[in-house]
This record gives sequence, C-alpha cells and structure tokens, in this order.
Amino acid sequence: MLAFALIDSSVWMGDRAAEFAAIPEVQEAHVVAGSASVLVKVRTSTTARLQDVLRRLYDIQGVSGTKATVVLETFFERPISPIGQ
Repeated sequence: MLAFALIDSSVWMGDRAAEFAAIPEVQEAHVVAGSASVLVKVRTSTTARLQDVLRRLYDIQGVSGTKATVVLETFFERPISPIGQ
C-alpha cells in the first residue's frame, strides 16, 4: 500500500532527515512550505503497518501531528531521469 503523510511540527524539521531515513518504509521525505512541515511517501503491506509507521513518525522530536492520504490506485509513476533530459 502507498500513502503520503503531511507531518506537522512545532520546530524546524530540516535537521531531522536522518530520523526520517531511519524508518525503512519511508521512501521519500521533503521539507515543504505551507501548513505542514514535511511530506513523506510511505509504502507498507497493510494498514496496520501504516499505522505503526505513523506512530514511529510521532516519535521524532518536534512532530506534533500527521495527516495521511492512502493511495487507492496509481495511474503511473515516472522513473527518475537525469536533469535536463
């Protein structure tokens, strides 16, 4: 299963990259502008495991909330190509 989660925080999260990377199910983490601080892409096998990942995200110092969106269907995913091609 694929989900995206917006992470709310009470502090700057830009120095927490290693903590997000330490969660194997988190495939990507991005500092974003707007109402949330970080956007993460999460892949798990079940909703129970997604819930566990969200709990582990809460363990990161400064995280004050999450808003997860579960993907029902993926139309396509583009492979990463070199910049400028």
